[in-house]
Amino acid sequence: MALNAICRVSSCYPVTRLVVPSEKVSWMMAWNDYSPPDYSAPYLTSAEWADPDITDPKFNPKWNSDDGGIDRGDWVDGGLIMQAMPLLQDGNQ
Repeated sequence: MALNAICRVSSCYPVTRLVVPSEKVSWMMAWNDYSPPDYSAPYLTSAEWADPDITDPKFNPKWNSDDGGIDRGDWVDGGLIMQAMPLLQDGNQ
C-alpha cells in the first residue's frame, strides 16, 4: 500500500485529518483553500530534544542543511520549502 493510501486511513492522530483528493496530492497542483490542521503532541513542548513550535517567530531553522549540528537535510536533494515550512516529498497526505 502506498504511503499516501496509509496516511489517508490513519486514525492515530487526535485531530481530524484533512481529506486530500487524489488530484491534489502533488505539491505542484494549485490548491488555494488548502488549510490542514496544525497539530503537535503536547509532550513536545517540554521535550529537550524537540524543536520549538514551527510557528514560533524566534525559531528560524536552516532547512536542507546542517543547522548548528542538527542535520536538517532532506533525503531527497533540495527538499521543498513553502512559507518557511518543509513539505513532505510525497505531496499532501
